[in-house]
Amino acid sequence: MFPVLLISAFNLATPQTYLLPRSSRPVWSFSRPFNHLSNMSQHTLSLADSGKTIALKRGDTITIQLAENPTTGYRWSEPSLENDSVSLQRSQFVGPQSNAPGAGGQRLLTLKAEKLGKTTLSLKHWRDWEGDRSVIERFTLTLQVAD
Repeated sequence: MFPVLLISAFNLATPQTYLLPRSSRPVWSFSRPFNHLSNMSQHTLSLADSGKTIALKRGDTITIQLAENPTTGYRWSEPSLENDSVSLQRSQFVGPQSNAPGAGGQRLLTLKAEKLGKTTLSLKHWRDWEGDRSVIERFTLTLQVAD
């Protein structure tokens, strides 16, 4: 037998180790500490979701994946948000999986629903030094945060 760590839902501050018979060992795991489990959810969106209204609960996270190829000069702008009901947590470019010259990657934007309210998120796929005349795509979402 091997020791198995069990966490009591009633006393998370002092986990205890118990030896259990092989047949009674639980077959599950948590990716986060037990006391952080909740009804929060993760939403993954793409260009196909542009123009939609997304209902969120406070604490929900959204990841937006958009194709981007910075070698062409075209990049997605930083998101424009009307208010602070949703906040930008991270914006990063993930390079191509191919070693081919000029291959594109993905712009990943992570946002979190912070406060009750409604906001519009707007992005432009453009060459920022050329201004609005260079916009080749737009991405917009209406985000409704509720309890």
